[in-house]
Amino acid sequence: MHDASIQPDPSDDGPQSAGASPAPAVSLAPADAAALDALVDAAFDVDAIADESLRQRAARVAALMGLADTPVPVANRALVDVAFLRATRQPAGSASPADELPALTALLSGGPAFEPAERDRLVASTLSGIDRAIDAERQRMRLDMRRGKIPSISIRDIVSVAAVLLIAASVVWPVLSHMREQGRQMACNSNLGIASTALATYANDYQYSPPMVAGFGGGTPWWNVGQSPQQSNSANLYALARQDYVSLASLACPGNAGAPTVAAPGQQDWKSLEEISYSYQIMPVAVRITWGSPDAVVMTDRSPVILRAVRREVIDPWANSPNHHGRGQHVVMGDGSVGWLSFPEIGQGQDRWSAAGTAHGDNIWLPRPIERLLDQVTGRQRVDLKGVEIPESADDAFVGP
Repeated sequence: MHDASIQPDPSDDGPQSAGASPAPAVSLAPADAAALDALVDAAFDVDAIADESLRQRAARVAALMGLADTPVPVANRALVDVAFLRATRQPAGSASPADELPALTALLSGGPAFEPAERDRLVASTLSGIDRAIDAERQRMRLDMRRGKIPSISIRDIVSVAAVLLIAASVVWPVLSHMREQGRQMACNSNLGIASTALATYANDYQYSPPMVAGFGGGTPWWNVGQSPQQSNSANLYALARQDYVSLASLACPGNAGAPTVAAPGQQDWKSLEEISYSYQIMPVAVRITWGSPDAVVMTDRSPVILRAVRREVIDPWANSPNHHGRGQHVVMGDGSVGWLSFPEIGQGQDRWSAAGTAHGDNIWLPRPIERLLDQVTGRQRVDLKGVEIPESADDAFVGP
């Protein structure tokens, strides 16, 4: 094996004087220079050189260049130490003697040789340690700033804030509730407007008669919802949805959480009294209303009287519909108009919306014979309904169930 270390020139007796001539320039032989150029052009791929002679010489040049990163054995550690000590004693800018070249070469190329994976691991570990140190310093500064800025809070401050929030809630909550109820009332009014149009279309198709699947009289019950159309007056109103004159959603008041909005195929009535949002004028066999009469009540928000009478509870004939929390009820008249009653009585003609509490008022929850009975007795809160009562005449407002 050839010694790759640099040997001093035998003719060199030591450092040259200031007036000595410079050393001759060192250059490659033409053949070696051509081989090096070919190796560079081939991107240091010896096999890519086409010329056989150049390829062999380029292989030797590449092998020689590979010695540049060969680790220096640890045995040269003493030479490294000596060269380092001498360099620290020499003035800055002075040249090293030629006999110290081996030691300098060992110093520059000495140290362990790491694999690429090990080198990447060490770099990543170092960067991670730096990041942790930076984060720790930022966290320390953040905590210091917080300690200096947190104000003291007393029980009195907490009580004051709670009182302000309570007062604000007591003011805002009723306003929000009122706005929400107003929205429901407007939606219900819109539904009844759609239902009024559907009633007019139906009446136009059936000789001015509102929907009537079954008529009642002679003791036939009409509040057995969901059992049979012949025992449920609500089946008459449901005919609008069953025959596609209106969607079931338009017959569902937002104030009734139990009202369905989608009709089941083949269904002829609501399934229970709780699903009904609007009460329909009771349709007796002998007395039938005609669509177009301005004084005839056709449908209203659901009756609170029927809800309690079915359960055999004491009823209040002057209670308002539960659809709007007892504030009042919408009414659809025979001429298609939709109005609002804050009291469950309606008048005739121009006084229809202002006859509440007068001698001309007609209670929309009761038939006229029971109203007369109430006028004759005291304790008007006690009324018994059996679900077989019918209006006295076409202008007798009596809705259900």
